[in-house]
Amino acid sequence: MVGEKHIGHDSKYRYVYLISNKVNGKTYVGQHTTEDLNDNYFGSGLLLKCAIKKYGKEKYCCPHCNKSSVNKAMMMRWHFDNCKLK
Repeated sequence: MVGEKHIGHDSKYRYVYLISNKVNGKTYVGQHTTEDLNDNYFGSGLLLKCAIKKYGKEKYCCPHCNKSSVNKAMMMRWHFDNCKLK
């Protein structure tokens, strides 16, 4: 899974990930908490699940990213969660 991994006070791994659709270029941003970094997690959002069902999982990539990509993902997630359409 993509993202810079941080271990919290409870020894769980937390990270932000980006999943991109190779067909239409849409990107899905999320965060995941796990005790097992090899849990094969691939997002759980409703829109992402519907898109994977439509295009197939092979049309998506979750490339390894550097810290700047992770920071961009966190910024995008904050913007999405905190901004309202007028």
